[in-house]
Amino acid sequence: MSAAASRPASNGGVGRENGAGGTDPVYDHIDSLKARARRGYDAQATIPQLLHTAETAVSQAQNLRSFGRLDQAFVEFIRASNVALEDIPAHPDWAQLSFDFPQLQQRHRVLMNRINGQIDHYGRVKQLIVEDNKRSGVASSQQNGQQNGQQNGQRDGNVRPRSRPAPSPKPEKLHGRALSDVDTLNTRFASLRKPSEPDSPIHGLPREPPAAYNPARNMQTMDSVAPPRHTARSLASSKRNRTEAFPSFAPEPTLPDETTISVERLFDSLPRYTVLLIDFRPRAEFDHGHIFHRFCMCIEPLQLRDGMSAEQMAESLVLSTDIEQDMFAQRAKYDMVVYYDNSSRMPYPFSATDEGRRLRWLHEALNDYNHEMPLKRSPMLLLGGLDAWAEMVGPQALQGSDTLERVQQGRRLIKRESDRNSVRIQRRRGRDYNPLNKQEAASWQERARAESLVLPPTPGLIEAAEKDYEATIQEFNERFPEPGQVVEREPVVATNVPEYPSLMQSPESPPPVPRRPAPAAPRMSYTGVSDRAVTGTTPLTRTSSATYIPPRYVPSNIRLPRTGLVNFGNTCYMNATLQALSATVPLSVYFLDDSFRAQIQRDNWRGSKGVMAELYSNLIRSLWKGDVDVIRPTTFRSFVRRICEAFNNDEQQDAKEFFDLLLDQLHEDVNSKWRRTPLRALTEAEEARRERMAKPLVCKTEWNRFTHRSQSYIQSVFAGQHSSKLVCLSCNFTSTTYEAFTSISVEIPTQNDHTTLHECLTSYCKEEVLITDNGWLCPRCKTTREALKRITITRAPQVLVIHLKRFNASGHKVRIPVTFPLDLSLDPFMPPSDEKEEDDSMRSPFRYALYAVVYHHGSSEKSGHYTTTAFDPGRGRWWVYNDRFVELGRSPKWEGAYILFYRRVGASMVDKMGLG
Repeated sequence: MSAAASRPASNGGVGRENGAGGTDPVYDHIDSLKARARRGYDAQATIPQLLHTAETAVSQAQNLRSFGRLDQAFVEFIRASNVALEDIPAHPDWAQLSFDFPQLQQRHRVLMNRINGQIDHYGRVKQLIVEDNKRSGVASSQQNGQQNGQQNGQRDGNVRPRSRPAPSPKPEKLHGRALSDVDTLNTRFASLRKPSEPDSPIHGLPREPPAAYNPARNMQTMDSVAPPRHTARSLASSKRNRTEAFPSFAPEPTLPDETTISVERLFDSLPRYTVLLIDFRPRAEFDHGHIFHRFCMCIEPLQLRDGMSAEQMAESLVLSTDIEQDMFAQRAKYDMVVYYDNSSRMPYPFSATDEGRRLRWLHEALNDYNHEMPLKRSPMLLLGGLDAWAEMVGPQALQGSDTLERVQQGRRLIKRESDRNSVRIQRRRGRDYNPLNKQEAASWQERARAESLVLPPTPGLIEAAEKDYEATIQEFNERFPEPGQVVEREPVVATNVPEYPSLMQSPESPPPVPRRPAPAAPRMSYTGVSDRAVTGTTPLTRTSSATYIPPRYVPSNIRLPRTGLVNFGNTCYMNATLQALSATVPLSVYFLDDSFRAQIQRDNWRGSKGVMAELYSNLIRSLWKGDVDVIRPTTFRSFVRRICEAFNNDEQQDAKEFFDLLLDQLHEDVNSKWRRTPLRALTEAEEARRERMAKPLVCKTEWNRFTHRSQSYIQSVFAGQHSSKLVCLSCNFTSTTYEAFTSISVEIPTQNDHTTLHECLTSYCKEEVLITDNGWLCPRCKTTREALKRITITRAPQVLVIHLKRFNASGHKVRIPVTFPLDLSLDPFMPPSDEKEEDDSMRSPFRYALYAVVYHHGSSEKSGHYTTTAFDPGRGRWWVYNDRFVELGRSPKWEGAYILFYRRVGASMVDKMGLG
């Protein structure tokens, strides 16, 4: 019988105080545990006695593991492994007895199968003990080993000492190996590893353990839950909890920023960080047994639906306990948020099963649709779920509860202020987004390359005017100015966005300016201005150093294509949106040029691995080639249906939702900063200090924080910024949040039979009083207060997209006409700007010219028809794009306007574009 079976169960280590008043074990050094496994039995006993010792040790290890005594279970397992792998094969009688008594060989084979089935588990246990040794500073010494030997049982004095067997040739695999630091379980058993299953599956979860049970680590119960008050740094330095376990010289731990977490990492993180555990199973199963942790709540899978946000999820918790609602309301304060079910192991975006879809909805609600209370880091799935946790810690290390009986109905939730108008970067991947696997991505990429087109160098342009213009000396003088006009300066990162992308990557430092020899005699220019007017001291104008734009890309020279798109049944929403984006000249020029391919991010899981960008480029090239009257975007439509389940049908869809999906996919495909780690959230002290800073500086700082992980040419064209300021009417406390947007969605006032775009924008930016029922949880008052809310546009985009919200919650259309100008000014809705401001996005005037309108004709969101009217700057006229038909039109009409596209222009650009 094993020595451990006769001694009382103890962790063999000193204790340290935990948050519940108990003690957390400090495991003995791993070498001491290995040495202890070598004691307590006679290695030279008979074969039946050795088999009995190993079998008893395996059973004892399983019992100790079920009670959470992992160090003692590790000792017993090592003892069984030593006997089965080393002592029995090295025994001088083993070869003969195994031949004469096959039943002994069968017992040994069964024993090895039991050991092999637990190798991986005890390899993880060993890693936990090693990490605990590093934190606690336990040292391995001969004295500690002797003390442990005296406490846990010495070798029987009557047992004869182990003698070296007579030298005889034997296979290399039968040689015993000494224990060492580099010895690992996986390498020792690699040659004997066989596929095996656990001894018995976990069919059910136990009830709550008796009060005398004290689980390993900091898994205390709770009577009430308060918001987390400690950070990882404060917990690590607390004298009460960590004085003995974490010496002052211990390194600061780091938190993972991944979408999955192993049971070992979670086991190590629970006592060190504030972790919110979300049990994603039915409440009856949750009450039957869940992870023993202070902050553990239940969210039932049936509560979720596709596209649900975290705020909507909080409202659905009305039938949950008060404690669980409080925990979820404080989700942004936890260091980590981990969710689990019974046994899921596939990471985000999970499998295509019903369970996988609901896990994806939960992950996206916490990560992508959690705008009001974003988490500190991405939520993580516990690999293997509750089954893996119970297998490692033991099934009795689970806590039962009676929340199903204690649920209180009708609890009034504290509602946060809801956005009156949505104005943010759409981070969602679509309604049911499934990323491409490697095989699919390769197939779609090959298909995109096969369908790519090579356009002539001057598509849709005024060729004659271009040739004349390029032949002038004026162009040469503009490209190569006098040496005195060029002022060398330090390279800076442009904060404003060029109207068109450069055809090659800009170097980090400007190249030397080409110089030409001075003319032998002053010459007259074709404009009638003599070169004498230009001296070496003439200051450089703003346009002199601007990025050179080839004449064929000058807006006044651009001629829009007159190619239609085939309607596949109900794809007018797609055709109208594509024609409006095609009329967005900076975007079209970007995809007409091959330089965008060098910016594709094939590894960005949030995008389409570059497939959407390449297929969209093929589509734009087909439109702009102009060799046919109509094209069939078959491949593009097929890929949209593949990448987003919501569009994988023949129903009418919302053009704005398609716009958001397409723009988001294009952005992520060329997002060069996606690999960067998220910046940490500001502390309350930093937010208070930010409130006192100058607003222009804060806007730039927040914009830099946003572009830290999100930067692409798509974003540089469409993205702007707005601020939302809240003022508590009780204590005057202010809180301002800054968000980026690619479009502005404005409500249509219904008080009158008609309205204007200026009135819609005024309503969007006016002050709103949040009453108590829809109030604001003031950080200073610590309760819900009435507050003032105001939205201000703080950064003007190059292309302004305004969405008129024509469909109410029931899907019926708001038919009120909205008059909109051809020349729009955002100055009334922007903060005053400084004349010395260098950032064009923050310097007035903020004038825009209308260039495209998407119309909806019909009575509801799921019916009707979409068309687009777009301005052709090269011809000075408007075109109406109605699926396959392209007709000459007039100035845009007001009735039915749904999405307005404005491009920022200079003070007189409207007249030059023929819009005046």
